[in-house]
Amino acid sequence: MLNPRTNVPISWELTVQEKLPTELKSRWESLSADFRRRRDDLAQLVRDGEMTVKAARNRAAELAEELAKALETMTLKEKSRKPLLSNKLAEAERARHKPLSPDAARSKTMELLMHNLTELQIANRKDEFEARTFVKAAANMTPVPSIEKLFELLNQATESGDAPAAEWSRRQLERLREFTADESVRDRIDLACDRPRVLNRRLIRKYLEGIVPRLQEKGFVEALLEKAIEAEDANACAAVFEIARIEPESVRPEALERIMASLERIPDQAIRFACRTDRDAAVEETGRIDRFLGISKAWIEKMAQLDEVRQPTEAELQRIERAASLPPLATDEPIGLIARGFTASTAKPLEASSPASEPESFIS
Repeated sequence: MLNPRTNVPISWELTVQEKLPTELKSRWESLSADFRRRRDDLAQLVRDGEMTVKAARNRAAELAEELAKALETMTLKEKSRKPLLSNKLAEAERARHKPLSPDAARSKTMELLMHNLTELQIANRKDEFEARTFVKAAANMTPVPSIEKLFELLNQATESGDAPAAEWSRRQLERLREFTADESVRDRIDLACDRPRVLNRRLIRKYLEGIVPRLQEKGFVEALLEKAIEAEDANACAAVFEIARIEPESVRPEALERIMASLERIPDQAIRFACRTDRDAAVEETGRIDRFLGISKAWIEKMAQLDEVRQPTEAELQRIERAASLPPLATDEPIGLIARGFTASTAKPLEASSPASEPESFIS
């Protein structure tokens, strides 16, 4: 917990952090306002001489302890609460581990066979691919892959349906992407290597940049999600889930419901990405609540000390008693200078002072 006795200023505004859950924030505002009101009443009793500073501080400490316990209960309840989207994601993940139907098992088997066949052809045709894409910068130098020739091979393989050549070209381009300084070339590589059920964080970020400005557009998120599921675009599905999990208030309720209903149909790679996103978001939310608890407790303890309140002196108490013993004034009774008979008509202007006389000379 923060030390309230340090010189760092602790204000109530610091306790209300950004992205704090709405229910927790409203409850804290209500409880803290009641605590401040009761604490100010104690301070006023001390100033009026009706309570000693020690008694007021003891009572303020009791109020602070009650508020701290209520705050701990609130934060513990908030940390145990799990978002509905996280529950739906857990259900979708459990559904992936259920036994496959006969049709799904045959489809999975064919997919694995095609993958193994592609890998075998890539290994056997490696020399052919390198001969078509590797160039020498000088006569005695080792050949290196050319990005433009890789793009050319990829286009030719895509047009002819040569899956091994296309996959080999994509892997070489992905390997060269990290060594390319030109951002436009990186974008070309990202687009060329975008294939179903393969995650690319750069593409996820680009999807986020394009989705966020259109979140409130009716039907946009739903249509994008359906197209992504149909094309098995794991990057688009991952981007949609990340927005819905981290910024749920920015997504329309209808779109949020569609996202939760579609989790069982998104690709496995997007499910794994969504699980990591959900865990990271949960850790961040827990840390945010813990920081709120620490700052709020420090503020409560600081307020309970009543540092600015002091016991009134005997003279101040007598003045307070004299003021209290005076009879109340009538509504139309004059006060101040008017009560003493001073009005604008009785006021006399100051007389102009006569000019100073000439000093006498002491020289005869």
